Amino acid sequence: KAPTEENFSQAGELAKNVASPIDDMRGTVEYRVNLVGVLVKRTLATALARIQGDG
Repeated sequence: KAPTEENFSQAGELAKNVASPIDDMRGTVEYRVNLVGVLVKRTLATALARIQGDG
């Protein structure tokens, strides 16, 4: 698929669906699952920017 914002969001959602983090005093499962989605999306956007010479 083309590297678009929409596809990055979809990848983040897919990652959230397969994540199985632990629940402890540093963060809830819900927080960590959400974090997975955010980090995947940011990582893909950063990688694309670097490839294009913007990062």
